[in-house]
Amino acid sequence: MGKKNQERQPSTPRLSEEVLNELVARARGLDPGGEEFASFVLRLRSIPAGAFPQFANALARQGQEKALPILLALACAEDLAPAAVESIGWVQSLEAASLLQAQSDASPSREIRKAAGRGLHRLRSLGLHVETAGETAGVQASQVAPAPQPRPTSKTRAWASAVDGHGSRFLFLEMPRPFSGGILVFI
Repeated sequence: MGKKNQERQPSTPRLSEEVLNELVARARGLDPGGEEFASFVLRLRSIPAGAFPQFANALARQGQEKALPILLALACAEDLAPAAVESIGWVQSLEAASLLQAQSDASPSREIRKAAGRGLHRLRSLGLHVETAGETAGVQASQVAPAPQPRPTSKTRAWASAVDGHGSRFLFLEMPRPFSGGILVFI
């Protein structure tokens, strides 16, 4: 049998490690209020849209809170906004969680709300407790739940059925389990 013709999917453009590291290092060293900041943000908008999530995630992971002003500035660009908003979820801070919650609640774009939701989910999985809109507004540090206590154990009990015409019988065995009710075994 011959090979079927397979269409090749165009690969997503990626930045080389050198270019990526250079852009991230430059972004981390910028002052958010300066003129150089605005020109750098304009330069970042020229990154191919397929390679932008790679840059945004690397910036958020390495820059942490220093990355927030740049990611927020890039979130204003319509085509880059979802990737910029979602990458805020890599910044492990209460400020990032508050920004994502605000984007999730107030953004008119469904795509941006979904990206903010993914970022919030990532922060929750990293250990930050982010309250949803239904709860009181705000963000709190996660608290560890107390360890579950074992239920009082009951005694092991057994029952046997009557012998049938073939000489067989059922045996029922009930045993306690420490952190759940019990287990019933039929033999």
